[in-house]
Amino acid sequence: MAFFKIDPEKAKTQESRLNEYGAFVASQRSKIYKSSENNSHPVGTVEEAARAHGGTPGASGGNSGSAGPSSPDGSSTQPDSLGGDGSSSTLDGCASAIIGLATELNARRTEVVNLNSNGIDNKNPDGTYSYYLPDPPEGTTDTAAYWASMDTASNVRTYNTQAAASAKKQAQELQTAVNSGDAEKAEKLRAEIEKHQDVPAYGASFVKSVGGARAYLNLVNNANQTFARDPNKIQRMTDTLGHLLGGASQPSVGGEQLGKEFGAEIYASKSPNDAAAFNALVTTTGTKFGSDFILNAADVLEEVDPKTISSGSTYLSTEYSTDPLAGVMELMAKDKDLSLAYLSGKGSVDKDGNWNPDKDTQHRWEKLTSRDWDAIPVPKFSKRKGARPIENFSAALAQASSFRNPDADHPNAENDARATYAAAKGMKYFASDKWPKEKFSEAMQKNVATVVANSPEELAAASSGSSYSGSGDGPGLNKWGVDAKDISTLVYRFGNNSDAMATVSVAAGKYHGERIEAAASAAKNGSGEEDFKNKYQQSAATTAYLEQLSNMRFDDDIKKNKADAAKIEEQRNKTVGTSMAVANTAIGLMISAASAGTGAPAAYSIASNITQPMTTDFILKQLGSPEVDTTNSAENSYNRRKAQGYAIVLNHEMASGEGVKPSPEHNKTGWYREDANGRPSIDANSLSNEQVAEMLEWKNNGVAGDNNLRPLNGVESSVADGQVDAEHQVAGGKAAAAPRTN
Repeated sequence: MAFFKIDPEKAKTQESRLNEYGAFVASQRSKIYKSSENNSHPVGTVEEAARAHGGTPGASGGNSGSAGPSSPDGSSTQPDSLGGDGSSSTLDGCASAIIGLATELNARRTEVVNLNSNGIDNKNPDGTYSYYLPDPPEGTTDTAAYWASMDTASNVRTYNTQAAASAKKQAQELQTAVNSGDAEKAEKLRAEIEKHQDVPAYGASFVKSVGGARAYLNLVNNANQTFARDPNKIQRMTDTLGHLLGGASQPSVGGEQLGKEFGAEIYASKSPNDAAAFNALVTTTGTKFGSDFILNAADVLEEVDPKTISSGSTYLSTEYSTDPLAGVMELMAKDKDLSLAYLSGKGSVDKDGNWNPDKDTQHRWEKLTSRDWDAIPVPKFSKRKGARPIENFSAALAQASSFRNPDADHPNAENDARATYAAAKGMKYFASDKWPKEKFSEAMQKNVATVVANSPEELAAASSGSSYSGSGDGPGLNKWGVDAKDISTLVYRFGNNSDAMATVSVAAGKYHGERIEAAASAAKNGSGEEDFKNKYQQSAATTAYLEQLSNMRFDDDIKKNKADAAKIEEQRNKTVGTSMAVANTAIGLMISAASAGTGAPAAYSIASNITQPMTTDFILKQLGSPEVDTTNSAENSYNRRKAQGYAIVLNHEMASGEGVKPSPEHNKTGWYREDANGRPSIDANSLSNEQVAEMLEWKNNGVAGDNNLRPLNGVESSVADGQVDAEHQVAGGKAAAAPRTN
């Protein structure tokens, strides 16, 4: 939707200036023409430029048939449609164009003022007024030409005051037809109203004319009765009314307050029919509701205890949830800005970069984490197949968490702080005993995994047992009580879901890949080698940690479902193998790209600021479809981590020379390659199990020189130490990170 602002007072001043200047240009044109005429027009171009073009000039160069204001010689000073030629090549055209601008400006000024006078709150906080025009149709290439033809005084009237006037009349007619049970007339009116359903002024006038929020909900509920024999017509009517409400919800027509009014009506009535009607309206396909409308409605609706809502009696209550928060949560699940605004609320950033929420926001989270999200089941026979409200809540958390760790080129400290707060509150909630693994649906597993994926530094700290409070730059989860045990619990709870594990693994791989590459690039001739070793150990710990927690979850699943042990084992092998392939490939991509001088790999874009879960197949495709080891061999994973580290050491020439280059006997599988300049260029992501085995054999028996062995031994010890770190954490070691297995 396109809204244009205009300041009536400034516009009025500008109109006066334009009219004065237009009259001045017209007067000067007349004088020039008379002077030329008195001298028998010695210069033809001057005569042409100064002549009045509104009609056939008379002896004095005037236009006897012109209408409206005239210049001293009688010629027109109006736009081309009213007299002048409108051409900038003539003085008459210039005067006409200038005064035409004043006329157009006057039309818009009058329009916005009249719209406001007719009850449409289009006045903005800065004192300006707004008018609406429809966006260019999808596929429009020449938007400048579109707006040149669309932004006219006539169209401004059509989409604003005229729309509001039509809505007032049609709202009353539809209300009468629906309330009297006249289904045929109501459907005919609906079809006509549908033509204007997305015009904000029309929608605002319609809702106001119906009688506001209470009357609007009544209209929807009564339509359920009027069309009781035809559910399709009920849905069509609801969709049309949803579009109208979407238009009325826009801030440029005062939609913010309307959200509070709808929330207040549902809070007061506790009616399942009202809740279902509202949820149906705000989730109408193809609508875009004003953010403040939704936020204000949610602010009231969160206060409604879902346990106080009984069963509904309308068709809509069999298709849409009667949970008052269901509709707004469904919208937030698809909108990261809306989710962040709601879940972080109001507050400020403190001196340490953390979000300091106000009391209302803290109260909101008390309500969200104490309500019974499953008190109202999703309608059993609904054709919509809508998600549970708790699933949409977890999806909203995923959306909000995507603002964590902003790109260095687009820093936003406040959004980072807000997102960290929202993510922490959500992670603490879902890691608690309120949500044991049996209550996690697959959708919840994927959504929570996305939140964890957007917190890679805390994931790394949890896996290695390093200082949790100093796990990264900027705001941290620990500020809000999230600890390593919570992280472990969440990974355990989604550990048997392939998509969830792949999502968190690709994010972890990117995080470690960038850190390893930076350390490896600095580790030349022994300088910075220790930092590289530490970074690689952290990486090994994270991948081993994810592997072990996922296996732990599958072990428990098998114990509980022994009859399906074979099927679960097959799923385990695929899930764990895939997540390890994803993590290792994501790490290797950064190394390979840096070695080739191409910068960060394109695939890394999917692992940054993730808004929603990704499928395993999508992730694998983006990573170049790496080979997946489905044997779930801990030894294979362990050895692959070492081989990948050896490749990094060689590619960055931390070990080099004749004592390093493998002999033909140690390169039968062709794992070792060189680029055009004779430098090592091993692709760590394409190594087969046979090549991994040969690399380990080469390291143990084919490398000469202590200086060459030192960085390779460093990799080996990093992998071993990382493995131990992960085992300690998963078993409840130095940071008490063992997961809650309920």
